[in-house]
Parts: sequence; C-alpha cells; structure tokens
Amino acid sequence: MLTRQGKRRPSSRLTDLLHDQGLDAYARWGDCEPLVRELARDLPDFDSVWLDALVQRQLLTPWQAAQLQLEQPGRLIVGGRLLREPLGRQTFLAYDPAARALQVLRQVAVTGERISGLLDAVQRAGARPPRNVVLPTIADGQKSANNAWLATAWIPGWDFSELLVRGGRLPWGAVAEAGRELLQALAWFEAAGLLHGEVVLRNLRLTPAGRIVLVDPFSRRLGELRPTAGQPLSLRQCEGFAPELLGSTRPADVRSELHAAGCLLWQLLTARPPVAAADPVRRMLWLRDHDLPDVRGLVPDCPEWMARLLVSMTRRLPELRPARILELAHAWTAAAPAGLGSLRRIARELPDRRQRQAAARIPRIRRGTSFKRLSVLLAGCALAAVGTLSWLRPELLTLALRRIPESRITAALPAAGETELEALRRRSASPAPLPAPDSSGVIRLEAGQVWLADTLRVRGPLRIESAGRGCAVILVRPDRPWILQAETVTLQGLQIQQQGSGGTVDTGAKPATQLAAIQSRSLTLEDCVVQSPSAADEFSGVSWYEPPGFRGGEIAVRHSVFAGGGYGLAMNQPPRLLALQNVLFACRGGGMLCEVADAERTAWTAQLSHVTQRFGFSVADFVVHDGGRDGPQQLVAELICEESAFEPRMAVVRVRPAEGWTSAAMQVRLSAEPDSGGIPAVVPPETEPAVYIDRNLGQPAALPEAQVPNPQLLYADLEFADGGSGLWGAAELVDFEGPRLSESMPGCDVQSLPLLVRPE
Repeated sequence: MLTRQGKRRPSSRLTDLLHDQGLDAYARWGDCEPLVRELARDLPDFDSVWLDALVQRQLLTPWQAAQLQLEQPGRLIVGGRLLREPLGRQTFLAYDPAARALQVLRQVAVTGERISGLLDAVQRAGARPPRNVVLPTIADGQKSANNAWLATAWIPGWDFSELLVRGGRLPWGAVAEAGRELLQALAWFEAAGLLHGEVVLRNLRLTPAGRIVLVDPFSRRLGELRPTAGQPLSLRQCEGFAPELLGSTRPADVRSELHAAGCLLWQLLTARPPVAAADPVRRMLWLRDHDLPDVRGLVPDCPEWMARLLVSMTRRLPELRPARILELAHAWTAAAPAGLGSLRRIARELPDRRQRQAAARIPRIRRGTSFKRLSVLLAGCALAAVGTLSWLRPELLTLALRRIPESRITAALPAAGETELEALRRRSASPAPLPAPDSSGVIRLEAGQVWLADTLRVRGPLRIESAGRGCAVILVRPDRPWILQAETVTLQGLQIQQQGSGGTVDTGAKPATQLAAIQSRSLTLEDCVVQSPSAADEFSGVSWYEPPGFRGGEIAVRHSVFAGGGYGLAMNQPPRLLALQNVLFACRGGGMLCEVADAERTAWTAQLSHVTQRFGFSVADFVVHDGGRDGPQQLVAELICEESAFEPRMAVVRVRPAEGWTSAAMQVRLSAEPDSGGIPAVVPPETEPAVYIDRNLGQPAALPEAQVPNPQLLYADLEFADGGSGLWGAAELVDFEGPRLSESMPGCDVQSLPLLVRPE
C-alpha cells in the first residue's frame, strides 16, 4: 500500500494484528521499507511480503510470521513473554523483555493447588540453587484451576540424547565430569527436601562453554501419573523410572533418583540403553530382576572407581543403593578429574557451536534507531617499543572488551571519604626525600609517612622496609620511573604510586611507562601495594631487568597487590625462579609480562599459590623478539598453580610470537602443585587456556590442544564479593561451581594483604 508521500506501508489489518498481539515495538516499518521494495518490485506489497521483511530483519521469527498469517492467528504473548518458536507439545521458546532473557514456557495440566504446593516447597527450601540447576516459576497471571504456564531459563547448547546420536559414546573423562556436576545438582535437591523427578538424557544439557546444567525439574510430578503394569507404557515413560516404583505405592525417593542418574551415566559411557528391549514392560521387568552389568565389559578403559559407583547406584533393590546422594557426590568428586576440560573439548569440537551461541542472542529494539547486526571483533595485540621494554598492548576495539571503570580497579582507598583523599593529596604535595641507605644497604621508613622516590644505586644488597604496621608511601614522579640498582633488592611494606593525581597521568610532561625499574640478581616484594596509573595502558608497575652477563635471576612476591592500568610485573628475561604467594593482580592490561630475546633462554616457569587475577586480559603475556636464526626458536611457559582464581577477559596465557613462528613452536603448561591435594586454579568456563597472535591474520587464535597438554584448570562460574567488607573486598572469591576440596576459597586471602595508608 502506497501513502501520499509515495512510501509503502502495510495494511491496517496487519498493523492492528501486531498491535493486538503486543508486537508494536517489533513493527519497524521504516527499516523494512527498502527491503519490501526490493522483494515486491512491481507487485503489490502484500502483508506476506512485509512479514517476510520483518523475518529477514530478525524482528520476527519464521514461526511467528506463520502464526500471524493463520486465519485465526495463534497466541504469541503469554504472561508478558513473547513466544518465538515451539520446542514440543505445549512447550515454547519465549523472550522475557523484563529480564531480557530467553525462557522456556511450558503449559502443564494440573490443579492449581498441586502446582502451588510444589512451588511453595521450592521457596521454603530457602537455599539458593546452584547455577547448574534451573528451577521453574509460574508465568505472571497464567495459573488457573486446571493448568498453568511454567517459565524456566533457557539454556543454549545440546542435550545428551542429541550428543549420543551425533557422536556415539562419551570418553570416561567427560562422563566423570558430567557425573560430578549431576550428582552435585541432585545433592542440592536432597538438601532442600526435593526431588528432580526426571533425570534423563534430554534434561541434562551441555552449554557451548562446556558446562553441565540440569533442567526441567518436577515435570514428571506435574505431568502424567506414574506408569503401572496394567496400563500401556511408552519407552519415554520408562526412561529414568526406578523399577521398584512400577505397580506399587512406594513413593519416589533419593534411591530412585540415584537409579535414574546411574542409568544415565551408564548410557553415556556405552551409548546404548541399559536394557536392549523395545517392549517397555519387558524393559521394566528386566530392571526389576537384574542389576546393570559392569560397564567395563563394554568400556574396558573405564576406571575401577567409576564402575564401582555405577554398580552401587543401579542395584535392583533400593535398599542396596546409597542412602544419601551427598555422600556419593563426595566420593565421585574425590575421584573425578578436576575441571571441565573434557566437556569443554567436546563443546569446542561441535561444528554448530557458534550457531548455538548465536541463538541465545536476542535483538534489542530501541526507539528512534534502526536495528543493525553488530559483529564483535577480537582485537589483535600490537608490539610497540616503549623505552627499554616492548609491550604487548591489548587494543580495546570491541564492545565485549570495553574499558573497566577506574573505580573498580584503582587501589586508592576504597570507601574512603572525600576529606581523606584531600588530606592525602595535601600530605603528598611536599613529601620528604627518600633517605640514603645505611652501611648495610637498609632504608627504614616510618609507616604512614609519604616519601619522594629517587634513583638508588648500591653495590651490595638493598632493602627498603616500613618500620611499624602499615605501608610507607613512595611517590614516583610522573615523568620518570623509580630506578633501583643493586645486587639484591627487597621491598617490604611499601605503597608505590605516582605523584600528584592519585592514579592519573600528568599531561604536562611525557609520562613514564613504569613505576619502578629494578635491576638486580634477585627481587623480593612483600606486603607491598603497587598502584599504577589507572588510565595508562602501556605501563608496568614493577619492571625487573636482569644484569648484563648474569643468568639465573630470582623473583619472589608475597602478600602484595598490583592494581591500575597496564601490567603489574614485567621482566626483560625469563628468571630462573618466579614464585608468587597470596598475590592480587587487579591490572587492566594483565598480570605479568615477560620478554624472550635469548635463544638459550626460552623456558619460563612460575609457581603461583593463592593468587587472584581480575579485570585484565590475561594472567601472563609473552613477547618473543625476532632474531632470525640466532633468535629464539621456541617458547615453553609453565604455570604451576595452587588454590588460585583467575578471571581473565581473554586467556590465562597470551603469546606474541616471533616472525615466521607457527603454533608448534609454542607450548603452555598449566599444571598443579605436586601433592597439594587442592584445586590448581579455577577460571570461568569461557576462558581459553592459551592464545597466540597469528601474524598472518593479525588477531588472537587459540593455541592447539597439543600445545597446551592437559591444562589442569577447574572451569566454573566465579562469584566475587564486588566491594564487600575490607579494603580488597572485590578480590574475595565467595562462591564458585565445582568441588570444594578445602574449607577456604581459592585465590588470595584478602585479610592478609597489606593495609592501605589512611591519613590521620
């Protein structure tokens, strides 16, 4: 239909229909008009053409457009949620504008009292469910005497019935990880006095990030009644149904739940149902009279502990199964490999992983602007020579890697009032000059006092320490670093920061790129706070330089904090020993940076114990200098971790290789402290273990699995205090998914980190 201005517009019937369906915000006629002109050309612009344009603009789904074209248009809005496509009978994928999230809506035919009683029991449980459990809620105003609409969060990915069809049986390592997550989820139900009720393959999902999520709880209790021997049965009804419940009044309990979980894990290992019978009754009767066979008869590489636990879970008599899920979950967790490496590998190798991830993204409709598809490009890392060090600079070019607010990464007196900051600036305006070392090379500074840094060159050892409780403040001029040269350098109880603006760069002079430049055979930092300017990207808090002609440097950092912009610790050569204990990296660039220029010095090893990394792109970055045939030909980097927590925005390790290098020249080992018995390091599920800069593509690429052998990482969603109690509350890990091998949380002990100076 043409208007007087010559613009095409849909019919009033279509506009009224979208209005009645509550889809006015999606009717972007102006955005669709050019496409309609192209589609219709000389033909009339029928409503079907406009609907096709809305689909191509991704404002409507094909199913929604088909529903609108029915003679009696189907229902598209339920409880304020927009139905997008059907997932099954009376089950739909929907979008909740209030939560800005996809959900699954399911209509269940039950009495109002039945559904209300069950959901009330969920609320009475009180404890918040773990992130690998999805619980239902009633869609607003969608409950009646005979049916209700239940809304649950939609989990993108694959259910395990689909994975078995596509790829066959799973390796035992992946089943061990899946079993650990499943049993921990069921242990929560047990602790809350609830039962999931339908532990089957289709209700266990693998996300594109490699996580396990248990969905659709209580569906069996809200749907059909339990099958009996006298009624027709289907294989779907028998799936996950314990044999002792058939034809009896025995209620479902923990033991029946364990039988379903054991059959599920047994099927993941073998890629075949526990009973090879097409007759549902025969299958149930066989399970009632027989135990499942030892899985090692079909899977010889299955470890003994797993086969033994599966036998205990699937005994035909419920009295022979474990009485508590929690105890079984502890036994499984203690024997299973840490982390989710095997599951992440499976998710990464599935060809439709990107499509599954993209399906979770919903276009946002904004008034006054046309909808455009945004592509997020990962930034490459450019090598820029600054001073005597080269820097791996992360370009902040994407929406996903946007700049972190300075208030979250600065170490400038958390929760301090404005008067305290003003008092610190007044005291910093005329700091006392740093005194000279005594005959032993020691400088003792009064805690809480402010001193102006100056170059120090000592032939023997140099030790600068704070006398008393708290830190002594060392102010560094914005135009030059604090240079220290000595045989050995020890800094204890110091708060090092730039003079003047409390974390910003002085624009009146060319800014320095380091706070402290230290040349020594060994460097020790203890109880120190290194606060770099938060607005500086090409920066390092402490830069360590190996003396000329010397090989075998040692660096030890204990109970210290690196915060601000750039990197916390930089090295111009790989030291012989690098040990970090109870350290917080809160730098926007990364934790550590190491240059590799010597062909005979291409191995780097760091021991990290109770280390937390937040806000930055990586824990460690490497820059390999070009040297042709005489330069480095390989790089072997190893992080030996113990009870640490990393939250990098890109990868644990990043490498900027030399010209002409292939991925085969780089190897990254992420291992655990031998015989520690704890968690090596816990990282978010989407974190890559290691990436390198592909010189041909000019962007990061994941290092192949062969070059990152068996990364010993625990992949879990991390929850930090984000400004909790104490000066370093945002660095305190308060919760994570996965096994608890000790009472304390991984990461740094914020109570043991140094206190910041507060003015009197």
